[in-house]
Amino acid sequence: MNTKVREETSIEANIFYNQPTGVLAFNIDFEITICNKAFSEKGLKGIKVAQKVSLFDKVIFDDKVASIKNQVLAGTSFKSLIGIDQKRFEVEVTPLWGGTKVIGGFISLGEEVLGNQQLSYLSKTGFKSVIENAPMTIMVFKKDGSVFYTNQHYRDLWNLSDKELHLIHEYYNIFDDGQLNNRAIGPYIKKAFEGKSVEIPVINYVLDYSGLGRKADTNKGNWLLGYFFPLEKTENHESLVALIFTEINRQIDAEQAFKLSQERLELALEGGELGIWDWDLANNSMVYNKQWAKILGYELDEIDMFSWTGLVHPDDLGWVEKKLHDHIEGKSEAYFAEYRVKSKTGEWKWILDRGKVVEFTEDG
Repeated sequence: MNTKVREETSIEANIFYNQPTGVLAFNIDFEITICNKAFSEKGLKGIKVAQKVSLFDKVIFDDKVASIKNQVLAGTSFKSLIGIDQKRFEVEVTPLWGGTKVIGGFISLGEEVLGNQQLSYLSKTGFKSVIENAPMTIMVFKKDGSVFYTNQHYRDLWNLSDKELHLIHEYYNIFDDGQLNNRAIGPYIKKAFEGKSVEIPVINYVLDYSGLGRKADTNKGNWLLGYFFPLEKTENHESLVALIFTEINRQIDAEQAFKLSQERLELALEGGELGIWDWDLANNSMVYNKQWAKILGYELDEIDMFSWTGLVHPDDLGWVEKKLHDHIEGKSEAYFAEYRVKSKTGEWKWILDRGKVVEFTEDG
């Protein structure tokens, strides 16, 4: 192996060794070829490369074995639930390509590092392919902040041409990124370049295409969750810093849509002077909305989870509770009651209360 190839292998191994995402790799025969510390601590201790241990002897998938094999051999990435040592985890399974055919795959799990003996094996069996095809974006920076390496996922995320990617490698410097500095990411970058592993806050990052000779993109950018971590020294580079980040647009969009729907619901309830409550019998918890408290003249933080029974008029409490429990026991299709409740000023207010059981636990 010449010096350049050896150096590239060392850098890629370094990324894999230091990344905060745990990885288990397997070959085309579904034998475990590498098991990192994160997996080892979940119950896979003692796995050695030469043992040729079947993946399915150590990892229990929720999906059928035949289905797992078919998806991997078809070159399909997918998510699954697995069981290890009486514990369950959500994982992502990604096929590993060797040229035009699948030669194995790997499973992303947690955060830790790989052992040196296993790294030696992996570096000989498609290590570069693992990094290039990893289901997350990887960037490596020199100590001066310039770009040393980016994987294929980085290029795909931003839809970059060869020329644009070259310009980023040639001119981008993370220390000069005003977008990161304006969003208070600078201190995290500083810690990372001081040799510390750092998780950065979720940000919405918009790539500056105008600096690449392309018209400014009008999209909203990508929501990113990332980690910085130092790499070990290599033959020709004193030190490098890696950044691994994942795009979480779907999660953020779902959270924002839920928040918007909640705000709209609150406005509708407020306009109609309607209060809502949610009683979780399994956990013995009660939740009210602001309007429920407002109707009686209270602030929401003045109402504890069981305030209701202390506010109902003594002459009404017995029959109201009976109607509520009859519905819970399935004796009525819905709960309906009109009764008196004491307001904060001490006066009695008539309210119309409706409810319906919407979900049951497995034991009823």
